[in-house]
Amino acid sequence: MVKVWDRRILGNNKAIGCFVGHSEGITYVDSKEDERYLISVSKDQTIKLWDLRKANTIDEYKNMSKLKRISGFDYRMHDYPHPHNLNKHELDKSVFTFTGFE
Repeated sequence: MVKVWDRRILGNNKAIGCFVGHSEGITYVDSKEDERYLISVSKDQTIKLWDLRKANTIDEYKNMSKLKRISGFDYRMHDYPHPHNLNKHELDKSVFTFTGFE
């Protein structure tokens, strides 16, 4: 999960939204200067492109079904053992998912 904060209200220390969709931990996040899109890279060997205007609410995140994770998987040495397109979560609002990179 990638959490989103509004820089204008950082004093309250609460996320205003989140992106759900990776099935393993996040290793990298970056945004464009236009403040509309960001990418996230995950240990599940996917890169997701997100539209910041379409983030899930924190309430949606709290009420969602759990994501399945794989214990013992090492992303540095192995290919991800499950097909990416079969495990899309119902709250995955990513614009595009890139797969098959090493």
